[in-house]
Amino acid sequence: MRDDKTAVKKVLALGALGLALAAAILALCLRIGGGGFVGSGLEGGGSVYYQRARDTGGRIDGIVIGVEGLTGGFKPEAVAAPGDRAVSDSVYEPLVSVGPDGQPVSVLAREIGISEDGLTYTVSLREGVAFQDGQPLLAEDAVASVLACAGRQTRHERFLAGLVGYEDYVNGRANSLAGVQAAGEGTVTFTFVVPSPGNIWALGVGTQKAAEIGNGGVYNGTGPYRLAGWDHAGREARLSPNEAYRGKAPAGDITLREIDLASGAALYQAGEIDA
Repeated sequence: MRDDKTAVKKVLALGALGLALAAAILALCLRIGGGGFVGSGLEGGGSVYYQRARDTGGRIDGIVIGVEGLTGGFKPEAVAAPGDRAVSDSVYEPLVSVGPDGQPVSVLAREIGISEDGLTYTVSLREGVAFQDGQPLLAEDAVASVLACAGRQTRHERFLAGLVGYEDYVNGRANSLAGVQAAGEGTVTFTFVVPSPGNIWALGVGTQKAAEIGNGGVYNGTGPYRLAGWDHAGREARLSPNEAYRGKAPAGDITLREIDLASGAALYQAGEIDA
């Protein structure tokens, strides 16, 4: 295991990644070299809207939130703007997300074991997780979701690039990605070329049902919200509670409306948006 002081210096050198990510990387530095961690089970996939609903006792029905960039790219592999990401993160959940304190927490992962050499992450999926249509979450769904994002310009791309066989897969020399495999219905293994604290973020891809990847008209996630409506011309997306959600679903609908952030304060004061 690397010296703690060296790990701290390397983390500080990554200031461009932001304080929250740096804190998460530092936390993981102390775990590399064997062992693993059991996640705290952050419900809601890190959705800020779900968190706000929970913090206010669920009294959030009917509010309108102004966001920047709402293009309709709501699938995890198609997210291209902040507003799209807000929708995607509310509908789809990752294996691992960033907690309020900037540290990695499990969402769909129940437990993550890290090999002694820091190259293999064995992920046990949380039990009792279902998609909106009631179908159970399987390891093959997590694997297919990673493959869908490989080679795409997503926020996880640089971390996925560390998986064994990544270049062969994205360049068409292999039909599968050797570094991510299903081991039964409830376990996924990730294998990396080199040990790195950033490898954990390869587990941050939003999880879709394998059979529905590529179907742009279906948004069937495991998160607390479902996409109830999308007005492309008006640049508005409506999120409704996912009644099949395993936790306490949020109380009501939310409308995300694309705005020019420079006019956000004026729109709020005029009562056109609530946040």
